[in-house]
Amino acid sequence: MTRGATPPRQFAFGPFRLFPAQQLLLEGESPVRLGGRARDLLLALVEQAGQVITKEALSARLWPNIVVEEGTLRVHIAALRKALRDGQEGRRYIANIAGRGYAFVGEVVATDSPVRPRTHRRSRSRHCPWGGCSVERKC
Repeated sequence: MTRGATPPRQFAFGPFRLFPAQQLLLEGESPVRLGGRARDLLLALVEQAGQVITKEALSARLWPNIVVEEGTLRVHIAALRKALRDGQEGRRYIANIAGRGYAFVGEVVATDSPVRPRTHRRSRSRHCPWGGCSVERKC
């Protein structure tokens, strides 16, 4: 992305759509549970899809002005891979480039589409991980 350019409103890859402004990742119409750092990591990777991003650059973006161990980044990469089911059912999104860093290798479509994600309506149910179910979805 170039300086001064308007950032895309969403990134689509495989069955997923990432909405950076809403801090939301959807698989189809379902929200994907993802921690804040893992979501920030995903955004960093998809913004530069196809390019190797060094571990140092990723760490600096996720933890500015803080020194973290390399293992911390690996933990978040592992969580992200698990959430995306990377390596399962023929899915391949994140590649480890030995000694250099990581690259997002899935095909990414960035769009400025004004379409807003549908959100899951909340209720007081304790059984639903999103806070409740709507008539459209049974958890």
